[in-house]
Amino acid sequence: MLKAFVAFTIILLTTSASGKSIGDFTDGMGKKEGFYNLYHDNNQGKVYLVVDRFQEDFIYKVSLPGALGSNDVGLDRGQLGGTKLVYFDRVGLKVFLHQKNTRFIASSNNPREVLAAVDAFAPSVVWSFDVIAQDKDKTLIDITELMMSDQHQSASKIKRRGQGDFSLDQARSYVNFDKVKTFPKNTELESTVTFIGNNPGDYIRSVAANPNIITLRQRLSFVELPDDNYRPRLFHPAMSFNNTQVIDFATPTNKPIEQRYISRHRLEKKNPNAAISEAVKPIVYYIDSGAPEAIRSALRDGVQWWNQAFETAGFKNAFQAKIMPEGMDPDDVRYNVVNWVHRSTRGWSYGSSVKDPRTGEIIKGHVTLGSLRSRQDFMIANAVIGPFADGKTTKESIELVLARTRQLGAHEVGHTLGFAHNYIASTNGDSDVMDYPHPQITVDADGNIDISQAYAQGIGEWNKIAVNWGYRQFSSPEEEAIGLKTIIEDAYAAGHQFIADGPDSRGSSSLHADSHLWDFGSDVLKQTQELYKVRRVAISKFGLDNIPLGTPLSQLEEVLVPLYYLPRFQINATSKSIGGMLYGYEIKGENLVPRHSVVTRERQDAATDIVLEALSADYLTLPSRILELIPPKAFGYKLTKESFPRDTGAAFDALSMAEAHANSTLSLLMEPSRLARINDQNIRDVGQISLDRYIVKVAGKTILAKHHLHPLRAAVQRRVGYVFVHHMMMIAGSTSASPSVTAMTASHLNGLKLILENKISNEEMTREYKAFYQQQSHRIEQFFNGKYEPNADEIAPIPPGEPI
Repeated sequence: MLKAFVAFTIILLTTSASGKSIGDFTDGMGKKEGFYNLYHDNNQGKVYLVVDRFQEDFIYKVSLPGALGSNDVGLDRGQLGGTKLVYFDRVGLKVFLHQKNTRFIASSNNPREVLAAVDAFAPSVVWSFDVIAQDKDKTLIDITELMMSDQHQSASKIKRRGQGDFSLDQARSYVNFDKVKTFPKNTELESTVTFIGNNPGDYIRSVAANPNIITLRQRLSFVELPDDNYRPRLFHPAMSFNNTQVIDFATPTNKPIEQRYISRHRLEKKNPNAAISEAVKPIVYYIDSGAPEAIRSALRDGVQWWNQAFETAGFKNAFQAKIMPEGMDPDDVRYNVVNWVHRSTRGWSYGSSVKDPRTGEIIKGHVTLGSLRSRQDFMIANAVIGPFADGKTTKESIELVLARTRQLGAHEVGHTLGFAHNYIASTNGDSDVMDYPHPQITVDADGNIDISQAYAQGIGEWNKIAVNWGYRQFSSPEEEAIGLKTIIEDAYAAGHQFIADGPDSRGSSSLHADSHLWDFGSDVLKQTQELYKVRRVAISKFGLDNIPLGTPLSQLEEVLVPLYYLPRFQINATSKSIGGMLYGYEIKGENLVPRHSVVTRERQDAATDIVLEALSADYLTLPSRILELIPPKAFGYKLTKESFPRDTGAAFDALSMAEAHANSTLSLLMEPSRLARINDQNIRDVGQISLDRYIVKVAGKTILAKHHLHPLRAAVQRRVGYVFVHHMMMIAGSTSASPSVTAMTASHLNGLKLILENKISNEEMTREYKAFYQQQSHRIEQFFNGKYEPNADEIAPIPPGEPI
């Protein structure tokens, strides 16, 4: 009897709720009409959504209008989450939001073939909703719970950064009714979400008002899919477009199952037959009006450079950059935007997009520019030219910042136009704004530092080629195939190149000898030596003129950091000639690039010598006058990660700064995959240096270098030797390095122990050198006896260099 009563009550309640009409239920509520109609009950803190289209696909996007402010955690203002292809489905008194699996498809006219691919790979149910009310063909759901859930995965991101365990607090989360909007093609749902935790990390503590309570603003966007008139363009690895990939199981067996389409905006001519035509709908980017005026104008100018490239593709005024008008919502999917974002520390800028996951069509470009990068560039300029002497101004430094800002705006917008990094562009005179440029700093004939040509102006030649290839409109598929082939062949025949990110260019293990981050010049070895000269001249003049009046002298340290380590990226670039290769993306039947080749022995030897020069005591030792100039931190100021490392407490440490540089440089010279390539190249070609002789050469310039008589230089030399031994032990004990590499490094460590012991017994030396040799011999012995395992974090780290 009780069971029957309970069942009757449940049926009565659910029937009562779902039996109400939408008009009755929403009586007295606010209403907004658009892509999905909305009702809002401000008193109850509720938002209701009318679903009138089931099984109809649309795009679901999550973003973060209100941020944490920590570069290291990464929850930035305007940050986009992933783009999902979703649809609503109703089952009984429930409505489900389904996410499709767009990675695996079958593009076939056979429904069974399509279904076989759909059923083979798991989709996801994003959320479930109770039916609140209904009309004949419409269903009302309560969207509030979805809005106040952690759809951006903010708590997970905080945990992955080691910044604590946080959970969403519903009691402190609420709907932002003034930001709940719906337009003809998109519906925007914003809420304030609060997370609580009891073990916040240092990054959280440095930015949050209360580190145990983090409040963010989250935006959910439902976006109408573009129509089917867009024609995807096939990806080509020799052209610098990012791509969308799908696995198409309906592809014939003799064709690749992976289909790749370039990412790009839809752009069509008003007059398709005209050589130059205005666009049906121009691509317009809005620059954040919250940026300071000089920065704002520089961003607009740099972003507008792209119009030069679109003119090459046959369009007139098809790309436009404008200042964001008052009242425009930068998170609205209808607008391409460049956001000026503040963080507690300098950090990366990036260009994101909302894309149709089926075709790669870009619907919205969304750029995030970190505001503190401009201050870092200003400090680099001040470090090399010392603009604060009587009668001088910071005009040159400001001009450098604005030049960099123009280039950065063009670069990040480039990503949102579909373009990938191109790190070999610097060898062709900065022909692509998608490279990472280092400021071009030189020494003039009078011995003065010149920063007047720090950054290139205008769009690059490769950018014009890439836009022409990706955006040019053709009258037929046949004409398109011929036209694209001609564009790419002409580009490579003219000497242009494209090498992307990842294992080719980024990181100490990357392979390509001419493709680098933060370098400049067509001859990387020559340019590294030129930057050594710039550093030498700038250090010789470094002093009080490098900081403004009223600044504590202790702040000279943070200005000195980028100068002391100035050539670090050029050193990285030069090191890649050692065990490096030269290559392009080779394709059968297309002779666009030469066959891949190993860097010549002559260039490898020259590169090794140049890098080893940066490990010399003469290079690493600062003049005494600078060491005596910098005091401990003034009251109210503190050491940060942008300061030099130290073992000396509050006092300036002349040795740890050199240790950090040696650590960075030896990480390049002794990188395990580089050592493996040196060995591999030698056993294939005995004309290349052997791994044995390479280690001998590095040891001879570090641990076994000729002793210095000058006490400070001698101490710096010994510290470099200490770092060398540490890296050798880490490699010898590595389980991931090549067995050939670990065997040779272990053998050299054994031999080094004997050499050091022989020197201790048979050579005259200072007490400091003797103690040092004894220490290294003991460390090696402890290592081989299993009593000591070296770790990378035992050596002083170099302060952050990038982004600049």
